[in-house]
Amino acid sequence: MLLVGLVYALRAERTAATIGRLIGRLFRRVRPTSQGPAVWEQRLVSFQLHSAERMHQRGWLASLSQFLLIFVEAGVLVLCLAFVGVPMDGPTFSSWCAASWSSIR
Repeated sequence: MLLVGLVYALRAERTAATIGRLIGRLFRRVRPTSQGPAVWEQRLVSFQLHSAERMHQRGWLASLSQFLLIFVEAGVLVLCLAFVGVPMDGPTFSSWCAASWSSIR
């Protein structure tokens, strides 16, 4: 689900424009001296394009760090279970790793 949201955010220039216009209208109501919806639309579309470009350039680094985080969290979970007395036999260890992986996803 998170991955679908990320892909949508990276490709949703039209949605960013719509949200920008909405934010611009809301700010115009709250603060009449604020810049108009067109400026907010342009800013949000620019931010979305910049974010998408950065993800395309450095997305592999984000994915690698996320997998490293999952691996470390699974290790901490297994160590915590071992410290409270859960036996860490071969099949039990692998089943706990699988359970931690499925709970994180």
